[in-house]
Amino acid sequence: MSPVLELDAVAKRYAVGGRTLTAVDGVSLRIEAGETYALVGESGCGKSTLARIAAMLGGTDEGRVRWSGKEVSHLGRRRIRAERSHTQFVFQDPSAALSPRMTVGEAVAEPFTITGRSGDVPALLHAVGLDEALAARYPAQLSGGQRQRVVIARALALEPRLLVLDEPVASLDVSVQAQVLNLLADLQEERAISYLLIAHDLAVVSSVADRIGVMYLGRVVEEGPATEVVARPRHPYTQLLIASAPRRDPGERVERIVVSGDPPSPLDLPPGCAFASRCPAATAVCLTQAPPPRELDGVTVRCHHAA
Repeated sequence: MSPVLELDAVAKRYAVGGRTLTAVDGVSLRIEAGETYALVGESGCGKSTLARIAAMLGGTDEGRVRWSGKEVSHLGRRRIRAERSHTQFVFQDPSAALSPRMTVGEAVAEPFTITGRSGDVPALLHAVGLDEALAARYPAQLSGGQRQRVVIARALALEPRLLVLDEPVASLDVSVQAQVLNLLADLQEERAISYLLIAHDLAVVSSVADRIGVMYLGRVVEEGPATEVVARPRHPYTQLLIASAPRRDPGERVERIVVSGDPPSPLDLPPGCAFASRCPAATAVCLTQAPPPRELDGVTVRCHHAA
């Protein structure tokens, strides 16, 4: 069976003041049926751009996008719309994703209205843990967690095989974050749906992800099974993310990583490793040669010195 999503060396560049900004630089990844792939990294690393590419909400300058084995990166807008039910997008801010002039019921039914399909709005609300009586309310009458559940219900309307979730819990309280993540896990088990989960906090996604990709300045620098990446991070940047994550146990001792220097401008990336200017283990080769991907015990890492 073909993977639900395949990205093959995709790249996206933007012209900025006569210069070129490389937001995504030759990224390849695949997501299998029923799998959660978490893509983590700092703001500005390109993960949201990659999410939009995966959902075909933005085109690529290079590379290919395949949905369940079918290449869609070359399709025009009308053809993409015909394939749209395969992949749906859940945005970070549910307030911005919902029209204040539409009731909850109208918002969830919108995909049916657009496609001409029939659907069961009360069943969708029930699936995400909401009472069907909320269908008559407007988004402003709901809590943040309820609004995000409405957005998820709408995304499920056309029975997609993949949900692209761009920071889906970042705007929610910590207790509500856990509820939404548990909901996503339950929906995945019930519907065998796959997730591309975008986040900046590795600690948030580590408990729900099957695999993790760590992104830095347009490239995935480490990728592997979630348990392995979290327990034995190979790339210094991954180590930094884990060391800087909040600890649940106040008494837990964590080895802190001292990072000096500034990240390079995405408008002027260095010839070597993009993390070299901040890396405590960088050597001369890191400054001049971009590290190729290497396999280490089932984990792919871009670092000259990873072991």
